[in-house]
Amino acid sequence: MCTSQIGRARLGEAFGGPQCERPLNGSTIPEQGRYIRQRDSRVAAGRMQATYNSWLVALSIAVAALTSYTALALAARVAASQPGMARVWLIGGAVTMGIGIWSMHFIGMLAYSVDVSLRYDIATTMLSLIVAISTSACALWFAGGRQLGSGRLAVGALLMGSGISIMHYAGMGAIRVTPAIAYDPVLVAASVTLAVAASFAALWLVFKLRSGHSWLLTAGRVTAAVVMGLAISGMHYVGMAASRFSRGAYCIGGVPIDNHWLPAIVGLVTIALLAIVLITGVFDAHLQSHTLAQTERLREVNAELQREAAKAQSAQDLLAEQDARSRASEERLRQISDSLPALIAYWDRDMICRFANQAHFERFGLAPDQIVGMSFGQVFGNDQTDPKRLRMRAALAGERQMFDSTVVGRKGKSTHWQSDYVPHWDKGRVVGCYALIIDITQRKTAEQRLSERLGNRRFTTTAAPASSARFRT
Repeated sequence: MCTSQIGRARLGEAFGGPQCERPLNGSTIPEQGRYIRQRDSRVAAGRMQATYNSWLVALSIAVAALTSYTALALAARVAASQPGMARVWLIGGAVTMGIGIWSMHFIGMLAYSVDVSLRYDIATTMLSLIVAISTSACALWFAGGRQLGSGRLAVGALLMGSGISIMHYAGMGAIRVTPAIAYDPVLVAASVTLAVAASFAALWLVFKLRSGHSWLLTAGRVTAAVVMGLAISGMHYVGMAASRFSRGAYCIGGVPIDNHWLPAIVGLVTIALLAIVLITGVFDAHLQSHTLAQTERLREVNAELQREAAKAQSAQDLLAEQDARSRASEERLRQISDSLPALIAYWDRDMICRFANQAHFERFGLAPDQIVGMSFGQVFGNDQTDPKRLRMRAALAGERQMFDSTVVGRKGKSTHWQSDYVPHWDKGRVVGCYALIIDITQRKTAEQRLSERLGNRRFTTTAAPASSARFRT
């Protein structure tokens, strides 16, 4: 090894890097204490050969797929929640999804191995994480909207794809190596195009599959998550293929990364975080579904109560109308009955007076409240042998009662009455009795006078022949 090579190796060690030496053409390359023979002089003069850890590649793809599935669930929560909770899900989901995407890229970078032990600048690495979180917030905001037209979808895909590309190349920029990493412009353009296309497909799938609970929809979400995970991983590895590490490059600063344990720790922590978010989303969806079901049930019950209240109000209005008509009819009936000289009353099956016309009040010298609402005994006394009581009971038993009666007043004046107790039938049973009582005193007096006249005429007719016989004798 020449003096200049030894100086560069010591300079690399002084900056904390490995023993990165620039080999001579046709010489051997030091790599972690062992030597490999340079096989291709063209490669030896150009870039370093890179290898991938297949287990870490598989872990990065798994993280990308799980992140994609989580994005589907988060978009559903953002769309289904109320404005306040939607903002909480948007912020929390952006952080979680951003960490997931960033972890996939970080694990993918740790799976990448070259002849130089790479070191990373922490500030630039954190900047790439912030870009990932911002990009995730943008994606959830677009996918969580009520509508996703072609224009909105195109803008969202462009922003999201650009954000993912910036995150990836910012992460690559965190590697402090000199000479700086060179990039193949064709592969860089292909990676950016793939990122935008993957973002377009991701936004469309997230929007279309964000609602529903059927097993077919769940299977569709899993399939979409796998496709999205492969697309995002593909963008990363195309971007990694675009990078060119110059042979003899060495690290000039940054923090060394343990490629043995750190990828597994990052992967497990990310998977645990995504799982927690998914479980929280499922619980929140179940709670919201239960709440919505209860709300819908309450809305249905309220609607039913309103319908019943409307029916009750309609029935009440109808009853009020019928009651008004009944009152008007009753008033007309009362006016008619009050104009009649006959005594008209109605007694229910408990022998309580429910109606009486004016003639009753005048006949007995009682006020309306002293007859209407009173029992038979309160009006006429409690004599159980009273003929009126006996005939009333017979009428309430279903037998019509027609009879004449004479009442002798205090001054010895007789009043004759003709009574008619008519049973009131309703649905095959007697529910009351109509009492019609007519003063027939004048008719009785006229009949008596007529009878007396007829009697006198018969007496005169029989007495006249006897007188004639005596005269002839």
